Amino acid sequence: MLSNPNPNPNPDPQPQPHPEQVLGLEEQRKEVDVSREKIKASILVVEGEIEEQRKEREAESKSIDELVRERDILNKNVTKMVSATGQVADSSNPNPNPNPNPNPNPNPNPNPNPNPDQVADLIKINENSKRNLEGEISCFRASSQKQALDLKRLQAEKAKYAIEAAEAQSKFSNALDEVKAREITVLQLQKKIAEGESKLKQQQNLYEAVRSDRNLYAKNQIEAQEEIAEMKRKFKTMTRHIEQLKEGIDSNPNPGP
Repeated sequence: MLSNPNPNPNPDPQPQPHPEQVLGLEEQRKEVDVSREKIKASILVVEGEIEEQRKEREAESKSIDELVRERDILNKNVTKMVSATGQVADSSNPNPNPNPNPNPNPNPNPNPNPNPDQVADLIKINENSKRNLEGEISCFRASSQKQALDLKRLQAEKAKYAIEAAEAQSKFSNALDEVKAREITVLQLQKKIAEGESKLKQQQNLYEAVRSDRNLYAKNQIEAQEEIAEMKRKFKTMTRHIEQLKEGIDSNPNPGP
């Protein structure tokens, strides 16, 4: 007779993995990657704008320097013209100390003195040019100040994007570590599931063996019950027959010696 293996029909339930959590972490990691790439692109754009503003400021500084030089040159020309105009006015007055030599300069200037009207026109032109240059210089300075403000704003945005990029990188690292930890947990759970399935298969095999033994025992029990019923039937028949014999013996007279 087989011994009872005492199978455990209800093994302890194994913890099930949560794939939706892993998928959520994957989605979070993808979002962090996209955010980080956007921030990097924004930083590159801001750096490009800063470089462009710096080049424009350098070009404007050069233009301002050139305009200042031109203004100085025009101021010198105006001064020279004013001086020449004064000399022309002095030449119109009589000479209090006449020189007996009418041409004291051995190398006279072949060009005559300029016309006062022409000198006045040149002075007006130079003054207009001076005003125009000063206006352009003022515009360049205003534009330079505006670009300086824009540059500060872009630098502030760059710092802001750098902070956001660092935060996104930190979130990405944390999410990646969490994903790795969840992957390890999933592998452990899968291992436990495989062990549980193996134990369950063993329990099922034991259950099948016990059920086979039970069926065999049930069959033997039925056969034994049938034999017992048959023996009871025979015993009843024999009992009836004995009763009949007893009645026959009681009905016959007792013979003498």
